[in-house]
Amino acid sequence: MTQADNKKLKPTRCPLCGNDNACNNAYNSNSTCNNDKFYQSGCWCQDSSLTFPKDLIERLPKAEQGAACICINCVTSHLDGLSSQA
Repeated sequence: MTQADNKKLKPTRCPLCGNDNACNNAYNSNSTCNNDKFYQSGCWCQDSSLTFPKDLIERLPKAEQGAACICINCVTSHLDGLSSQA
């Protein structure tokens, strides 16, 4: 990914599929989702029953990690794939 591509990354878009990530925090702020102030508003991604797999996050280039939330579809698809392999 080039510098120009990284600047196009939007906090409301999933960095894996490019679809809307439905991050309530991103819609309520212009900042990135790894900022402490986000945790005040709440979002689906902070549901304690949901675990973001580290290996899913690590698929992203370092520059993209924490810049936008991965969407629920990518998270659940990844988790479903892991459970079918077990």
